[in-house]
Amino acid sequence: MNDKASNEALNFLHRYFDIFRKVKDTKTKRDLSLSLLFWRLVSKPNHSAQDLKRGSEVEQDAVFDFFSIPRRANFFTFVRNLENQHIAKDIDLALQSIEDSNVEVLCGVFDSLTQFSDSGIGDEAFRNRLAREAITVLSDSVVDSFATYKNDSFFGLSFFERAIQVCAELSHKRSDAFCTSESLSSLVAHIVAPHPGESVYDPACGSASLLLACAQFTAEKSDGPFAISLNGQEVNAGNWAIAKMNVLTSNFSTSATLHLGDSIRAPRFLNADGSIKQFDVGVSNIPFSLKDWGADEAQHDPFGRFQWGVPPKSSGDYAFISQMLSSLNTNGRMAVIVPNGVLFRAGSEGKIRKSLIESNLIEAVIGLPAKLLYDTSIPCSVIFFRKNRVANSVLFVDASREFIGGKLQNRLGHEHISKISSVVNEWQTIPQYSCEVPLETIFQNDFNLNISRYVSMVEEQDESDINALLGKQRRLKTELDELNEQMDSLIEGLQLRD
Repeated sequence: MNDKASNEALNFLHRYFDIFRKVKDTKTKRDLSLSLLFWRLVSKPNHSAQDLKRGSEVEQDAVFDFFSIPRRANFFTFVRNLENQHIAKDIDLALQSIEDSNVEVLCGVFDSLTQFSDSGIGDEAFRNRLAREAITVLSDSVVDSFATYKNDSFFGLSFFERAIQVCAELSHKRSDAFCTSESLSSLVAHIVAPHPGESVYDPACGSASLLLACAQFTAEKSDGPFAISLNGQEVNAGNWAIAKMNVLTSNFSTSATLHLGDSIRAPRFLNADGSIKQFDVGVSNIPFSLKDWGADEAQHDPFGRFQWGVPPKSSGDYAFISQMLSSLNTNGRMAVIVPNGVLFRAGSEGKIRKSLIESNLIEAVIGLPAKLLYDTSIPCSVIFFRKNRVANSVLFVDASREFIGGKLQNRLGHEHISKISSVVNEWQTIPQYSCEVPLETIFQNDFNLNISRYVSMVEEQDESDINALLGKQRRLKTELDELNEQMDSLIEGLQLRD
């Protein structure tokens, strides 16, 4: 898709989502808009929307890959019946009919999303008007040029995945984020670099953005046919439903298995003997510092996932890391997006980090800019783990200063993604950007993984230089942040003992 077509598609999506601006609840906007778009994409008939408006009949079920759309539930059947006095309610019935006709792939999907019949959206007249406006916009044949189904490529994403990204960008409530931004997903995929035939796992897959980015990476790097296994679990039913729709409208619909459930309390990917199933590659944008993550259950974990230590009740970051490490095979690798506190927090997290470093499981730590995530404006990092490592060192990369700025959201350009992934995969050292640090040096720094402690060591500047002073200021601020984190941990421990 060229730049002109890409801009047209973006403009179309903004116009479409604007229809739902009067819906107050952000999740409801997301559910209604994306479920209707999915319905439109999978209902592609042999007849054009214009033919249907003139009265042509849809004579048979419209088939989209391995599931079918009953004629009465086809989107284009509704196009020529816009004056239906109960159109909002009938949309819900149509989607339920589609789900009932395709139980193996859609069971529970539409039940997990807000429906048009929900009185919380507004009165019946408002819901009917909203439905008619949305159907009218989506009936435009231009949608078919944007979403070419099995040959679609929109910035490397399917049209539905791009719609998810736009929907997330338009949401100003950061707590409502349900996907990983396009550029960050692409970066993670380039770091783990999955090969054809490998399996990829995400224990907190959200809308499946990271999994699909890995599949897209593999497709672009493969000369011929390839196979990749995508495996994800998601605890939020609405997010899981969107992930299912996202995968089904992608080029990788037959490659994915997505389970609904809590990956820590009740992991769904298990072997026949009840043990944790293992994969070649792991990726995840874990829920940052989750409090109710299952600390009590972890004390007696039947799967033995917490061999490096049990994380504190107040933060489940290392719980997801432990789950992912336990789900890697003997030569597996994984990349996890984490809050920066994971790199230096003390207490039980510090002990877990010490155990992971001593086990030589950490290959690289990459610091990233702020505002790359939809659910928080804070900067984050990616920790790259690899099992069965030979090198006794860790690569530190400070990529926090190179990005494309935006008012609400920053992003990484192709050149930034290429530079970071090349540095990590080729183990490059670049002054003031990346450096290789022996494990012994990290031991001497109390197993602290804060990037500025190590990348700044390669700087050789005169103390009078303003850049050196700014670097010193950053290091002092980092140390202050660490002391504050340690103080919080101590206070929390005292409160628990009380």
